Amino acid sequence: MRLIHKIETGEKWEVMSYFYLLYEDLNYLEDSNIDIILLYVINALSEATNNKKETETYVNQQLFSVFGTHLNSDEVKKEFLKLACNIVSNYSKKDYLYFMAYDQLINSIYSNKKEKVKEYILKNTNSYIGKKFYEYYNDGNYLPF
Repeated sequence: MRLIHKIETGEKWEVMSYFYLLYEDLNYLEDSNIDIILLYVINALSEATNNKKETETYVNQQLFSVFGTHLNSDEVKKEFLKLACNIVSNYSKKDYLYFMAYDQLINSIYSNKKEKVKEYILKNTNSYIGKKFYEYYNDGNYLPF
């Protein structure tokens, strides 16, 4: 409930810090509170994809990987898909951070939904960028070492 309070009164860094510490306990909350938290965090992550350093922080904290089991409401699903599109749209050529963010995000959902997410991304992003993203992503040769 402190996380809900921080969403209402705190700053983004406070909310994201609390979320990092408490996301494993989301199941103890009511669905409506989970939705509020996830909508805030997904929007914050979407904005973060515009900033490489911020994206790196959240990738290192594994925050892109926590949504799959909580995609219950239409609003959360919509924002999840928007986040996936933002990751693809904001990556730069072979930038492993965005591949890692995408990997965390896509691996958080059930395997039968992964192809549907990919189809949605390809329909709702620049077709050239989407195709290049998946070309490099599927190549698997994007790690920095």
